[in-house]
Amino acid sequence: MASRGIFRSAHEPLDEIREAERRWDGWNSDATKIANELVNLLLQQHSAQLPAVWHPSLTFMFPDLPGKFEAANIEASKAKLGQLGHALDKMRHN
Repeated sequence: MASRGIFRSAHEPLDEIREAERRWDGWNSDATKIANELVNLLLQQHSAQLPAVWHPSLTFMFPDLPGKFEAANIEASKAKLGQLGHALDKMRHN
């Protein structure tokens, strides 16, 4: 009989741990996905600075294309960085 009392006493904390683990997994996967997207954007930004990436005829026809790509990429990176910060804050506070 004593083991059933222990089981009941441990049941609620174990359920809380299981629920916290599920939430953590969800937040962790969200943060990992956002971090991966941010790293990809930064790699694209780095690659776009190399002259070999832009075909000469492309830059001749659209001379402002590399600059516009860089500006759009920086804005997207800032947005992803904000999302990552928000996801990490959620993980810290819960």
